Amino acid sequence: MKWTRRDFLRALAAMLGAAAPPPDGYKIYLPLVTRSSVYAADLGGGVWVIGNDLVEERIAFIGGGLFTRSFLHKASGRDWCASASSPVFFLEEEEAELTSADGWVHVESAALNSGDGAQLTVTVQHAARPIRAHSHFHVWSDAPVVRSWTEYENIGASARQLQAQSFCALTLGAAGALEVVWVAPFSWLSNRTDDSFVMHRETLQNPGQERHLVMGPYAAEDVGSYNVVTYRPSCGWFAFHQPGPGAGLFGGVEWSGACEAHLSLNDSGQGRVGIGHWRPALTHAVGPGESVTSPVAFVGLFEGALDEAVHLSHRLAKAHYIPARPPIRVPAGAEFPYVMADTWGYGPDIDEAGLGAFVDRAAEIGVEAVTIDEGWEARIGDWVSHPTRFPSGLRAMVDTIHSKGMAAGLWLAFANVDPASAVAQAHPDWLATQGGAPITGSFSTQVLCLSHPDARAWVAAEFDRIVAEFDVDAFVQDFETIARCDNPAHAAWHQAADSEYRNVLALWELIDGVRARHPNVMIENNWSGGRVMDFGMLRRYDTALCDDYNQAARNRGASFGVTHFFPPAFVSKYMGAEALPFDYQTRSYFFGGPWNLMTDLPAQDALMLAGAIGAYKELRELIRDGRVVHLVAPSFSGSGPNRYQISWDAIQAVESGMNRAVLLIGRGLAGPGAYNVRPQGLNPAKVYALAASSGANYGSRSGADLMANGIDVSLPERAHETIVLA
Repeated sequence: MKWTRRDFLRALAAMLGAAAPPPDGYKIYLPLVTRSSVYAADLGGGVWVIGNDLVEERIAFIGGGLFTRSFLHKASGRDWCASASSPVFFLEEEEAELTSADGWVHVESAALNSGDGAQLTVTVQHAARPIRAHSHFHVWSDAPVVRSWTEYENIGASARQLQAQSFCALTLGAAGALEVVWVAPFSWLSNRTDDSFVMHRETLQNPGQERHLVMGPYAAEDVGSYNVVTYRPSCGWFAFHQPGPGAGLFGGVEWSGACEAHLSLNDSGQGRVGIGHWRPALTHAVGPGESVTSPVAFVGLFEGALDEAVHLSHRLAKAHYIPARPPIRVPAGAEFPYVMADTWGYGPDIDEAGLGAFVDRAAEIGVEAVTIDEGWEARIGDWVSHPTRFPSGLRAMVDTIHSKGMAAGLWLAFANVDPASAVAQAHPDWLATQGGAPITGSFSTQVLCLSHPDARAWVAAEFDRIVAEFDVDAFVQDFETIARCDNPAHAAWHQAADSEYRNVLALWELIDGVRARHPNVMIENNWSGGRVMDFGMLRRYDTALCDDYNQAARNRGASFGVTHFFPPAFVSKYMGAEALPFDYQTRSYFFGGPWNLMTDLPAQDALMLAGAIGAYKELRELIRDGRVVHLVAPSFSGSGPNRYQISWDAIQAVESGMNRAVLLIGRGLAGPGAYNVRPQGLNPAKVYALAASSGANYGSRSGADLMANGIDVSLPERAHETIVLA
């Protein structure tokens, strides 16, 4: 299938959740506008501006180049840009690396303003190559971020090879030392799994230092053959912080495929931010008259400590990315994030009798939703009730869950098929391949290529049928969904070297369609432990899995890392069976999204579990809506399933009015028996009463005293303390 420039603009509009371009094209010329809360305008003389009351970016065409002239934090007046020396974009085409710095001619510009957003597009044409580049910028009225993306257009008479293009590029002024902050994604690779969701900080202070962050579901694998001194796998977020003045940039990508953030100090000591395709993962032949539009990235500005970037990232996510929460059939008055129970604690062998006992106990202890995990289906790809495990049919079990007042969810690996399944047997042409062989996915399945329109239509129809037939409220989406396919039979839908790019768009189209047709159904991203962690995914799912080991210590670390960019309520936690002190085990899952009990519930102490669930419900609104403060990161020893916490850790949520706060504190297997924890972000003048889950008496103290002198907490090994300040 050949895509025209307009096709790409329509696809981009769909990705952004915006209307399609107007019938006569996307060029809308406006005169200089009066500055208000949001604006984009042509200032004349080859200078353009886009901004709001929080941030402003100025673009200029100077001497054959397109540059960012300023990137301004409005409240502080701090300009982060190296004036007139910051190329707006970079490209790699026909094996040549190009930037917007020279060799271009300005063609046109366009500005579009609406009540809650503004968009600016500046188009340039290369003086020696038959290509155009369209630089796009967008702001919302309430966020200190500028979103950007690049559109490459072939205006020549023959096809051209595009290897990479930027989503964002910015050169900073002389910055001194800059601290790079990122969070590693989940990985099952033996040399990467212990890095899963660990938050990293690294200082660049010498000219020429750099850090490449490789993002996307294959990030850990992609960096395996590259210099690990330079490359690191990362979730789709980062910060570039100046600890001295206490200010910085934070950025994110709206892309669930391979991409890269290049953060560095150049030879002049200037900082550089470049976000674009992961170059080894994309080569696209662009035909005459065709365009390729890059994904979107955003860069924002903050003043203060790193948690200010965290706070702004959370606000951005809640206001513009996380979808409206579906009204699933949880008990009346239930607050999100829900207490859930998942059958995977039994593995795939769950059956009708076992599920019945599980559901009864879940209802008894206050669970609000039950997920029937893998094992309900005849086989992966044959999404019908297993004939021997569920002889009464799965709908009968879903009806039982509903009769107990709880919502019902199903596990689904919709892009994977058992080789013996009916769909794999009937449609081998739908399978993704590499080197002529089907791609092997999780649990020895094979992976569908979602770029194939018939495969995608079948998956969509299966979603619709399952919702109608089983009357479910939620899906847990698992296994591989974005294939790197080189199947030559799929040439009509993707090229051999751009299939991941196409399959991301195909997945998004699929999920967007399911959400539109089933607005009362929740969907969780659960791909192999939480490997797709970006803001494009965030826009399409209600929650995402946070660590696939389902262990208390690992979840403490994962929650600390992932909540640097995603709000706690989005971060789903699964509690497996462990021989741990009860409070340490259960309360390790409190700081996050839905708490999923994945143990043999009938074998557990019902009264103790009900008490823990009650405590979680009392805190979840405060944690969900509060401002997160990362106080003490946990540290670990051991590896894989034997990894355990060896230090103290502490994380905090503060109510917006600073009237209440909660501290969740843990101690591992080593370290001192007492620790001084200093809460932050409190009202200095307020006297807080401190209530501890352990029963310890911490008295009442002023916010100023608590922030200056802290709280001395004593705990035995592998113990937890929750302190509510009110």
